[in-house]
Amino acid sequence: MIRQMLYRLCLPVLLFGLTISSLSFGQHSPVLSLSEANGITPLSEVMQYHFLTPDQPDNLQTLLQLDPTAFQRPHKQIPNFGYTDRVLWLRWNVSNSDAQPHHWWLDMKMALISSLTLYQPDGDGGYKQTRIGTEFPYDQRALAREQLAFKIVSPAHSLQTLYLRLESQYSMRLPAVIVTDQEQWYQTHQFHERFYSLLFGVLLAQGLYNLLLFFSLRDSMYLSYVGFVFTCALNQMLFWGYLAPWLPAALLPWMNAIVHSCIAVVTFFGLLFAYQFLGLAQQRGWQCWAPRILLALLASLAITPFIAPTARIAPLINLCVSVTVLVAISVCLMQALKSRGARFLLLAWLGLLAGGLTEQLRNAGLLPINALTHLMYPLGLMLDSLLLSLALADRIRWLRQEKEAAQQKLTDTLIIARDELEERVARRTRELSITYQAAEEAIAVKNHFLQLVSHDLRSPLTSLQMLLSLLESEPEKGRSLLTHSGPLLDQIVERIDRLSHIRQIDSSQHWKLDLHPLCLHSLVQQRLDHQSTQAGLQNISLHNQVTEHSIIVADPHMLADVLDNLISNAIRFSKHGQSVEITGPGKDYTLAVSDHGPGLNTDTAAQLFQGPVDSQPGVRGDKGQGHGLLFCHQVMQAHGGRLWYTEGRTQGSCFRLLLPDQPETTTAHTSTQQDSTDAAIDSVAVKKRLTS
Repeated sequence: MIRQMLYRLCLPVLLFGLTISSLSFGQHSPVLSLSEANGITPLSEVMQYHFLTPDQPDNLQTLLQLDPTAFQRPHKQIPNFGYTDRVLWLRWNVSNSDAQPHHWWLDMKMALISSLTLYQPDGDGGYKQTRIGTEFPYDQRALAREQLAFKIVSPAHSLQTLYLRLESQYSMRLPAVIVTDQEQWYQTHQFHERFYSLLFGVLLAQGLYNLLLFFSLRDSMYLSYVGFVFTCALNQMLFWGYLAPWLPAALLPWMNAIVHSCIAVVTFFGLLFAYQFLGLAQQRGWQCWAPRILLALLASLAITPFIAPTARIAPLINLCVSVTVLVAISVCLMQALKSRGARFLLLAWLGLLAGGLTEQLRNAGLLPINALTHLMYPLGLMLDSLLLSLALADRIRWLRQEKEAAQQKLTDTLIIARDELEERVARRTRELSITYQAAEEAIAVKNHFLQLVSHDLRSPLTSLQMLLSLLESEPEKGRSLLTHSGPLLDQIVERIDRLSHIRQIDSSQHWKLDLHPLCLHSLVQQRLDHQSTQAGLQNISLHNQVTEHSIIVADPHMLADVLDNLISNAIRFSKHGQSVEITGPGKDYTLAVSDHGPGLNTDTAAQLFQGPVDSQPGVRGDKGQGHGLLFCHQVMQAHGGRLWYTEGRTQGSCFRLLLPDQPETTTAHTSTQQDSTDAAIDSVAVKKRLTS
């Protein structure tokens, strides 16, 4: 009883002396009184640290034999020793002035420490060891918890010095706390779990949604975003130890390498997404080649943690990540004025930069430890994923608007093209109709021409037949009669030669005229000589009353055909002993062919040049085919002149021909008509090609 009273009196004095000593000399760690602790105390307030040199044995005995001045007090609220392969030793003093044991927890607030060994006095002058870390399976931990922690019991009325050995390939930072209030610790842990459940839920939802968009749109940009958010989630789960219960033992030694590889992969996918989203492949200068170099470097750094020591590769990865963030922000700033999506990316990268910078400043002790600074980096990741998703959504909206505008433009273009096509079809239809009508007219003219030739052949053949009949009835007159056979045969040959004119007939211009200056009197006399045999057999006289030396411009063959046709008709309708006269030029005509036959009635005269007419039989009963006068009328129109019928001065018929006074106009008119005909024929050919 007395011993307990003395112990109670001496313990406060001892604790006070240790506190004063530590404050006076700064060499000894202050004592944490569990009875007076306010629930959660940073370990940095009571601990001291020491790094063993390579020549010092790595065990607790070495620490116990060291001079107390070998231990140092941390200068930051959260000590951060960076990446090192040395072994770190910590020590601190804990007192329990209560009459019962005190249960408390050492929460390292980290999940990526390779090996942790806690040395606690066992009451018999020795120390008991408790080992945890990422090298050990989850079921072997002292506390079944994602982050590394120890449950410690301090005996009643005790003053203990605890030692902690740390070895890690990750950053050697110590945000550890001593927890004496389990309820407060549980509330903090519960808030932490709820926040990260929200973070992982957001990342998973965004990833799955954009994965479905990738399968729907087949755009690799969405796959880059999915890779970014999924690797972000994987990195945070590994960093905070949420995957520890499910990791196989074979992966535990590679935990730090996997985490650092994930950091490089996350940055790779983020930069690749920005590269694709902003279309940097089409840019020039550093905006194109700088991201490409960083992508290649990040891809190689994602493999190196599995080859080289993590402590040496990790600073290079962090440096590359920092440069990548700065380059991405610079590119987004350059593109922000031109692209709305670049502004989303700029905010996303700035949020990620703010989160990472806050965590670095907090680890350096420049910022206080609170809920905001502790969760700033995860908040930056969440904001980054949301803004990138909004950028994709805005891109979808922009693409939809662009598609609608393109469809509207295409619709307008199709409407214009349809109207133009309808107009062209209508125009080509009209041209085809005109061409078709012209072709029908050409066919009709050719038929008329063939009928005319057959009609013209009939007269000399009939005369030749009459001559043969006379030879049979009066053989003694054979020699005199045979003298008429030569001209008749010449007429037949000439009529046959006229068949070649059929090639001159096209779809709109009946004849291709070969205009020449002609002596009108000589031409008429020549045609009368051709018809003299036929007229002589019927005792019909032919008279050329055309003024000599009168010159005209015409196609000699065509005009000869017209004269032959008119003279032949006049002979056919003239009686035995009558005459046929050809006069000209007159006051209103160029030539006039007159006979003294019965003439034409009024109805027949009115329809002479409107189409084929029923031919009236001649005075000897021979009948034509009704195409000769129509042919003559068309030939005169082709010359630019005209042909009309009048009654004779006494009795019979008179056909008058008028040729234009300006042959150059006629020639030009004929050429123009021919050009339009060729154009019509060409349009028909084009139409046939389009149809075929």
